[in-house]
Amino acid sequence: AFIGQTLESFLMQKTNFTTQIVLGEDCSTDGSRRVILDFAKKYPGKFKLLLHNTNIGALNNQQVVFEHCDGKYIAMCEGDDYWTDPLKLQKQVDFLESNPDFSVSFTNTAIVNEFSEIIDEKSIPNFEKSIYTHLDMPIFAPTLTRVMRNVFTDKERIKDLNADMMVLVWASKFGKLHYLDEVTSAYRKHQGGVWSLSSELAKKKMFIKSRLNCLKIVEPVLYIKFYKSIYIQLLNLKKSSDDVEDYIQETMVQFKQYQLMHNNHLSFKQKIFLPIINVLVVHALQSGFYHKLVKKLIYTL
Repeated sequence: AFIGQTLESFLMQKTNFTTQIVLGEDCSTDGSRRVILDFAKKYPGKFKLLLHNTNIGALNNQQVVFEHCDGKYIAMCEGDDYWTDPLKLQKQVDFLESNPDFSVSFTNTAIVNEFSEIIDEKSIPNFEKSIYTHLDMPIFAPTLTRVMRNVFTDKERIKDLNADMMVLVWASKFGKLHYLDEVTSAYRKHQGGVWSLSSELAKKKMFIKSRLNCLKIVEPVLYIKFYKSIYIQLLNLKKSSDDVEDYIQETMVQFKQYQLMHNNHLSFKQKIFLPIINVLVVHALQSGFYHKLVKKLIYTL
């Protein structure tokens, strides 16, 4: 279990404000619960433990944690990862306190292996800029580096935020995002990690699902941008596996439902082209000609 290193990185934070560690333990089999209970006993009052009797799944666990976060700000970190800068929280909270028009602060992160040896010093070599808005969504803002204003008080809304990207998109609706060009944490890649264990096909499907679900919350001006991203990823699925026809057809059913819901926000041209593209995406699985044609149409939306 890596949880001990994670918790130590939380406890080493030097701040002029109080913090609480809200931790959801999902019945893991690697001894994490014992380590967590030892830390809670050693640091009374520092932890709010949410100990589940059964494995409720990572997304449900995240939602439960959000429901129990009642502070002004929320910082996220998975149990495999850890923070490396003892001033991480202080720097980011100072920025948000001084800039009320921002809702998120995030940084770069190193990538390490199971032995905490550095694989990459920066997960993203160069960020394009330091200030982003809702209109820039989706962007890559490493989950373990984010500090966000607590805009997650609506329990019904939290239930819809079933992916890290959705959390970021939702937060971006309440203010700008600031990138601090520093490495403040370490993201761990190892064979036991959920993402590491996932196949390339599964990763592509997760990408599509997160973008599709974001259509529930993005502003109308971003509909077409997300549509294009989903279409392109659906077409790229064919490169990962031949056995994707049923998945694509099922996804298209859900996709078309969103398009109907968004109909009042679409232009006349988009209303004409979208049904055509929907048909061609399915046919593109069998023909390279359709594949090229549908890509051209997608970029004309």
